[in-house]
Amino acid sequence: MTQKLSLEQRNKLKQPHCHENGRRFADRIKTILLLDDGYSYSQIAHILLLDDQTIRNYETIFLEQGFTDLLKTDYKGGLAKLSVEQEAALKDHISNNIYCKHSVLC
Repeated sequence: MTQKLSLEQRNKLKQPHCHENGRRFADRIKTILLLDDGYSYSQIAHILLLDDQTIRNYETIFLEQGFTDLLKTDYKGGLAKLSVEQEAALKDHISNNIYCKHSVLC
C-alpha cells in the first residue's frame, strides 16, 4: 500500500477482526494489516492461502471504497428449485418427522 495506516486506523481494523467469525472477512482485514506492515502480495497470499489477485482485489476495495465495503458481500444465493407447494410440503414433513443419525439418541 502506498499510504501507511495510522495507529487509530490499525486499531479500527483490529477491533472487528477479534469478533469476526467468518474467515473470509478476517482474511480481508489481515490482508490490509499485512500490506501496511510491508508484506508483498505473494507473501500475504502464501500466509493466508489465497492467490495474489485476491490480495490485490482486497487492497483495491479498501483503498477505493473503504473499510465498510471491504467487509461487504453481495452474495444473494441462488433461486429456489422447489415450487412454493413443494417447499411447504417439505417444511411440513420435516416438522412432523424426526431424523437422527444415531438411533440411540432418538
